[in-house]
Amino acid sequence: MLNRRAAASPPSHRPSPAFSPLAESSVTRPVHDVVVLCLNQATEAERNAQKIATFLGADARLVVISPELLRHATRISELVPTSVCLVVGAETLAHVQEVSTGGRARFDLKDVLAQHSFIYGFQPIERHRRLLQILSAGDLVDLDIPRLGTTARFQVADRLHQWSGPFTGLSFETVARSEHGFAEAAGNRTDTLIRVVDKPFFVRVARDAREVFFVGGAEFGDLDERVHRHARPVPWFSRLAPLMMFLRGSLGTRLWHTDHPRACLIIDDPVLKNRYGFLDYGRLVASMRRHRFATSIAFIPLNYRRSRRDVASFVTANANTPLSVSVHGCDHTDGEFATTHFASLHAKAHIALDRMHAHHRLSGVPFDDVMIFPQGRFSAEGIAAVKACDYLATINGDVAPKNSTESPTLRNWLEVAVTDFGGFPLFGRRYPRDLVEFAFDLFVGKPALAVEHHGYFEAGYGEVESFVDRLNALDPRLEWASLGLICSRAALTRIADGIVDVRFYTNRFTVHNPGTDTRRYRLFTRRPEHESVALTVDGVARSFERSGDDVTFAMDLKGGATADIRIELPRHDDPDWKSSNLHRAGVRARRILGEFRDDYVDTTRSLVDRLIRTPFGRRTRKPSMNGAAATK
Repeated sequence: MLNRRAAASPPSHRPSPAFSPLAESSVTRPVHDVVVLCLNQATEAERNAQKIATFLGADARLVVISPELLRHATRISELVPTSVCLVVGAETLAHVQEVSTGGRARFDLKDVLAQHSFIYGFQPIERHRRLLQILSAGDLVDLDIPRLGTTARFQVADRLHQWSGPFTGLSFETVARSEHGFAEAAGNRTDTLIRVVDKPFFVRVARDAREVFFVGGAEFGDLDERVHRHARPVPWFSRLAPLMMFLRGSLGTRLWHTDHPRACLIIDDPVLKNRYGFLDYGRLVASMRRHRFATSIAFIPLNYRRSRRDVASFVTANANTPLSVSVHGCDHTDGEFATTHFASLHAKAHIALDRMHAHHRLSGVPFDDVMIFPQGRFSAEGIAAVKACDYLATINGDVAPKNSTESPTLRNWLEVAVTDFGGFPLFGRRYPRDLVEFAFDLFVGKPALAVEHHGYFEAGYGEVESFVDRLNALDPRLEWASLGLICSRAALTRIADGIVDVRFYTNRFTVHNPGTDTRRYRLFTRRPEHESVALTVDGVARSFERSGDDVTFAMDLKGGATADIRIELPRHDDPDWKSSNLHRAGVRARRILGEFRDDYVDTTRSLVDRLIRTPFGRRTRKPSMNGAAATK
């Protein structure tokens, strides 16, 4: 069994309890990753800051101090435990400064700060202006409050990648809140990471081996907030990104991160034949070779007998051009995986696999057993049915079931994969419109999964090539791969005390030690507490620890070695549900009409529109819900 020390620290989103200044011995004072300093009692902003730090994998403590404690303390270390990072509001610091001058000892504000400090919540009042000038060594002299409309333009600096990661160099608009900027002194030595309406919004000041970060906002996003199911994370940029940038840049690999960001373009529906609507496989493969990206064809299993051998060869004969195939529903009927009838859902998921195996035998094309739900609609029972058939993962644009009465949380959007449905992973995907949304995905360790249909290629392949080039520019490490590889290696990693923690999501997972020395790995995943599971590593049964839904085990891995991890679930009997003859006839009629529309109606309409040069010739794309698309 795994030793208790390893099992005692699973990757949890539960914040650490508040710190009591008088309860901890000064002899054995631990060094925490993050301290969130509070005055009298924790505010909503301070609790949300702790949630964000904990979500990223930090040991984050709320530390509550009071004027009474300040007046009787001789050293600030009696009140605030040692930490690498300090997150504190301007009002709290201003109060510490004022009270300490009348106490038993004068506290220098430098004694309060950590090696890396993040200060927020400045207001246009005199004591906050003085505090700003003192802590910035005179480089920031005042607040500069811009006039904001309903939206505000943010600009991320095109350097300082250590802090801003894939956001580096992006400029975009999103919903405006109460953000303000700072007024800088002439000849200042600050680094501005983010601007709002061209005003410094997130600023770094480095002095005497310490770094102080100032942000022009007073709020942090609540990760447990329920939001509209069709919303996007970008409106939370000012309430999430600065604090996350600060923590990631300060704590580095001690936080959850990915060393292998990956991406894939998904094209829904096409049959494997020379041309499907506006999609030409020869031109697609040529484009993939020139710009080095990967594409997965979301293949409708009903079409398993219709692939052409010469087109199928593009998948099997081009190892350097990763064109792959995944599973797109079963019959591709309207909402076929959005019902709540488990028996029929289980049968459809099973039939889809059978058809894909038959397609493999007939065409020679292997496939990734990743289910992409048709029309982006699914139910919790639909995911359970896919899980019962032992698929690798599911992918969808919306991360909430259609029959759910609860909206998703902000946390759901930031997870690498949502595992709320029986522990089975649901990965998100999005249309290639707003680059900043993909930057958000990569920043929190999610794969960048883009989806389009044949109409995306109406004007050729320039649009997809431009998108790929801009996406690659977000992170030079970006790897393009098949959905099977992406899902089976999706993980977050953190390193502390020489141990590599890995959080993974699928029942088939591959872990690799890229170093030359043997390392201790501690692996975490989530499976329902009531579910019986068996675990193997390279085919050998392995014991593990359970704590609620958390499954934890440890192993040593030699340098350069790879281990294949399998989690075996209880086997389900083959489904005995069958569709009616009438249903099957309707399905085939629908597919014929749908393909006729894609191959002839859409292409003919486009040709006619171009010939007569009407202003309605090309369909316009829906504008982003977050305002203007990001530019770089």
